Amino acid sequence: MAGAHDKEITELHVASLNTIRTTGTAPDRWHSSVTVLLEKVFGERLITKLRAICLLEADFNWLNKLIFAKRLEQHCIQHGLTPNEQFAKSRSCCEEASLIKNLVNDGSRILHNSSAITSNDFDQCYDRGCAPISGLAARAHGVSRQSTLLMLNTMQHMDYFVKTGFGLSDTPAFGGSELMGSKLMGLGQGSGAAPGGMRNIITLVDNAYKRLGHGMAAPLSLSERIFVLAAIIYVDNTDLLHWAKFYGMSDEEFVSNVQTATTDWGLLVQATGGAVKQSKSFWYLLSWKFLKGKACLKTKEELMHHVVTIPQTDGTEAELVLEANHVTKKTLGVWSNPLNDPTAPLEKLESKGLDWVDTLRIRPLERKNTWLSLTATQYPALFYGLSSLYASTDGLESVMGKVYYNALPFLGFNRNITKAYRTLPSEYQGIGLKHWCIEKLGKDTATLLRHWQSDSSLGMALAFVYEAFLMEVGLNGNVLTQPYDRLKHLATHSWFKVLWQYADKFKLSIIVHDRFNLGPTRVGDIPIMELFILNGYSTAFMEILNRCRRYYCTHSLADVLRADGKTPAWEIFTSTPGTSTRLFSWEQPTKADLKLWISCLKDVVPKALARIQQLGPYLCHPHKEYQWFASGQEQQVYHILSEDRYAVYEEDASHRTTRSGKRYNKISEHPGKPATATLYASVIRTTDTSINLHSTCNIFQPNTNPSTFIDCLKEISSESFWKNIEVDDDGDWIIKSVLQGTLVIGMDGSYMSKLSHTACSGAFIMHCTDTKLEVKGCMADASPQADNYRGEFLGALGLLLILRAVFMANPQVDCSHVRLGLHCDNKGVVTHGNQPHASIKADQVQADLIRLQKIYSRVLPVQLQWHHVKGHSDDTTRFANLSLVQQLNVRCDEMARQHLLRCIRLSTFMDPIFPDEDIILSTGTTKIRSSIKNEIYKHWGKISARDLFSRRDKVTPSAFDLINWDIMPKVMKEFPKTFQDWITRHISDFNGCNRYLSRWKPSVKNVCPSCGCTNEDTKHITRCTDPTRTVLYLEGAQQIRDWLVSNNAPSQLASLYHSYLISRGEETMESLLPPHSPYSLVTQAQDLIGFDNLLVGRLPNILSSTMEPVLEALNRRGVSSTKWAKDLSRQLLLFTHRQWTYRNTTVHYKPSEGKTVAEHESIDQQVRSLQHLPLNTLLPHHRYLLNKEDFTKLLSGSTTAKQFWIAEVQSSLAEAALIRRLKRVKYRRGTVVKKRHNRIVIVSTVLSPLIPPTVAKEKGLKWKKRRKK
Repeated sequence: MAGAHDKEITELHVASLNTIRTTGTAPDRWHSSVTVLLEKVFGERLITKLRAICLLEADFNWLNKLIFAKRLEQHCIQHGLTPNEQFAKSRSCCEEASLIKNLVNDGSRILHNSSAITSNDFDQCYDRGCAPISGLAARAHGVSRQSTLLMLNTMQHMDYFVKTGFGLSDTPAFGGSELMGSKLMGLGQGSGAAPGGMRNIITLVDNAYKRLGHGMAAPLSLSERIFVLAAIIYVDNTDLLHWAKFYGMSDEEFVSNVQTATTDWGLLVQATGGAVKQSKSFWYLLSWKFLKGKACLKTKEELMHHVVTIPQTDGTEAELVLEANHVTKKTLGVWSNPLNDPTAPLEKLESKGLDWVDTLRIRPLERKNTWLSLTATQYPALFYGLSSLYASTDGLESVMGKVYYNALPFLGFNRNITKAYRTLPSEYQGIGLKHWCIEKLGKDTATLLRHWQSDSSLGMALAFVYEAFLMEVGLNGNVLTQPYDRLKHLATHSWFKVLWQYADKFKLSIIVHDRFNLGPTRVGDIPIMELFILNGYSTAFMEILNRCRRYYCTHSLADVLRADGKTPAWEIFTSTPGTSTRLFSWEQPTKADLKLWISCLKDVVPKALARIQQLGPYLCHPHKEYQWFASGQEQQVYHILSEDRYAVYEEDASHRTTRSGKRYNKISEHPGKPATATLYASVIRTTDTSINLHSTCNIFQPNTNPSTFIDCLKEISSESFWKNIEVDDDGDWIIKSVLQGTLVIGMDGSYMSKLSHTACSGAFIMHCTDTKLEVKGCMADASPQADNYRGEFLGALGLLLILRAVFMANPQVDCSHVRLGLHCDNKGVVTHGNQPHASIKADQVQADLIRLQKIYSRVLPVQLQWHHVKGHSDDTTRFANLSLVQQLNVRCDEMARQHLLRCIRLSTFMDPIFPDEDIILSTGTTKIRSSIKNEIYKHWGKISARDLFSRRDKVTPSAFDLINWDIMPKVMKEFPKTFQDWITRHISDFNGCNRYLSRWKPSVKNVCPSCGCTNEDTKHITRCTDPTRTVLYLEGAQQIRDWLVSNNAPSQLASLYHSYLISRGEETMESLLPPHSPYSLVTQAQDLIGFDNLLVGRLPNILSSTMEPVLEALNRRGVSSTKWAKDLSRQLLLFTHRQWTYRNTTVHYKPSEGKTVAEHESIDQQVRSLQHLPLNTLLPHHRYLLNKEDFTKLLSGSTTAKQFWIAEVQSSLAEAALIRRLKRVKYRRGTVVKKRHNRIVIVSTVLSPLIPPTVAKEKGLKWKKRRKK
């Protein structure tokens, strides 16, 4: 470590390692390692439960990590060498792998398509890696020959010394040196090269497995894409995914495919030196049957005759255990099952939390350490895998309540405190425990945003399930914004249904862009399920009707009407299923179901037509494709016979037109497709060669893309954006400049906190070095997350939109070979811009703009290269001497600054919704731009606090919004955690006042310990009339006034608050206001808030507004109205706490012998009551205790002596009572047999030897775990 801080030693180390790597010859010391055995599970020391870790030489292992971990992974990511099936890579985690498996199960349960998962676990993993295959895999992934040979040769000739509690072995236990025998295989458990090397080997296996045609290939329901994924691989854990190729595939055929794939996988693993461990391998099979028209999974008993085996290294086949679909297994640290039933995972989660509480009960920690244990260790453990947990909000809250109920005493709170205070954020002075439902919702939404429409496996899985979810529900638009409780019966239990429930509960609006949702097929179109909902059909009927709708592949009114948009086509509903270009789920409704469908449809469709009259033109291609078309003048009708053949029908002039339409006769058939077909047609067939044309409508024609750069710019952006763009000439020169490499691009941002905390801007310039033409633009955004960082991204998004319009106007130009440079002085913009396919962190600041930057970059047909340029170069160098890139940066900075000033002055900011923003999250009317979880906590906390304080008469709803809550998090953060806890106990009335103590301690009287008044509640703390406490109160009020004066508050305002504090809530602040005072609004707001709320630091917003011009006039750095209000709130809390501290000093004062005054008085009272006992109440040899001559000495003696005397008297009384009872019964020495409750028992007499009492032993699983530890 010391050498790392010395330049010469570092250079020596580097030169040594480079020499070793170049020559491929390792030092002798590299060929020795130490093997230690570590416990996999705490407390389990069985040899089969220990993990062997090899400790290699530090420089050898460091070199392995550098080459095979860091550089190799970066190389694989850059060149796309790591397959989507591999999750042991950067920016991925086990939770995502588990979630994908659950999503695949969701797809099977929504679509009713057979699927299977075979879970395989590698045996000995790193230690079984075959050296030749490892070398080939490393070379195939770009590792140099020298580095590969150096690592493998060293590991093959390694000698392994074992270290135990008895010390280090003198000779190696085994090894690959010449003394030990043959060379060894394996990558070494503990080697820095092992994870990367194993990933390379598995990549070869995975690619070969997919080339054999195995894996899952599931079509998406709407977008006509295919979700392809062969397996879920994380180091040595592999789940092979199997998907039936078509609905209704027989179990025999499907299981045969599963067996073939599993056998091939096992053989491929063996080819690399590995093996599959049978004891940890199993498989699930989801196969469907229909009972009374409803799809149901087959039970394990029905599938037991299907067997899947895995090849073993000895040439045998090992049978895999078929688990029932409700059985929950732990894989990758997450408990799950194909049904995604949360019962067992919730039990495990509850057990995990209560085990921690039991640990605290056995070995208590200091309160601050208990909080540290909760936040640092338990929260991560409890929240791991929440995205894969499909629990309802009530179920998760129930488990959370049990854990918190048991943990609250160890955190310093009464466990019966009002539940809402437990998870109330510190902004509202709650305990601030994390709400598990919000944590799950935050994780789920962050996962959705990170991977939505990305090329990752999770992104494709989310799209796959979301589209199936939409098709199942059958409604247009954003289903996730619909009321959950009213429509939940339309959806199968799935990840998106759970997300829908959580979003609905916490008022989170998830708006998905219209291009990802279902929409109307024709103008005026209405979903059929919406018609049923409007007509008030019951839940049971709705489920049946929804199954029939999916069976017939219908979605909206347009699907059941003819081409004229007003005539129902009842004849299409036969016993055969419908067809569609969309993917509907597999259904088999009963005849009664289909009859109900026809009946209900005939009820709702005429009502809808009476309201809308007729559907308009098509807005998109109909998903139920027309088989009949007509020419423009209806002279000919065309029937599509197949993809490449059609028949032609001509009008029969001899037949008159009837209500059934004009008659057409078949005249010919032709290959290809009809070129003159411009109308959709609905026909009624009369014979095999003649039809009646019922009606026609125009074929849907997509809108043509705009052709000019300016038109394209207006097409993809809002007016608030393009109106601030200046383009030289017509902009057609930009594409030429891109091709010629003469386009130079710069950008910058601006933020002025003194003028506005919520506004920032960005600017960009595109300069052609050949023609000197430019494109200049500015963007200004108003948001609570405004800062310099956000301004930089605004500039980046502006120029990316310009480039998108350029390529949109020139689709015929191929720019895939062009490298376009973009220059920015912010390294964050540069880093994210150069990684367009990388996912972002869950708590990434400015996440909305970073996501858009990546989305815009991915769709551009050009290679973007972002470069960093030093900002504000003109501070040290004349502008004329700067490079062109630096000059553009300086100009952009000035443009952004001027544009921000103008927008702040005129309040003209751009639309907060950016072009192509695929998912928009909002709470209320506020768009979420940064941390989703924090915004949900803030929004939900406000709703919860308003309701809680209103129910408990703390703050009225009208006064709630008058309070400056924004300063409270900063106020609370400045105090230690124990002080924050006192604030919560104080405002919740669960403190140590005698009113509350008397409820569970009968010995405590509900009186004030200072003034003796009854009903000592929280309010009495600052209203006690005790003279000493009154003096202390007045001194505190004067200190508040002095603080106000010293911190630039006007003297009248300081006097006003001083007088209000002195009144102790007996007078309103408005009554203390002098005539013609400018603070009438402040007093009115404060009176609405209340006196008691003032004493806990809750100030009116208008007070900060009143002080703002006063403090700005001082023109002092660091002085603001927000900081002033925060400090005043802090002073008020300290003022109230001093009253509480003095009260406790009186109650808990221990003048002598470690006892309070009340405890001394209680003991004296007991002595006085016992001294009047008659002598005959004690036995003769104890009567000396009541000697009156000793009472004077006893009362003047120590309290400890009095306690001993009391104990002796009580013991003597008990013995005397026992003897009196024994005189009434004749006992013999030893024991006697008595009959109690019809049972014979042996009872010891007073003369028998003492028998130790029976002590109840602790039992249960928790006790066994503790004994085990």
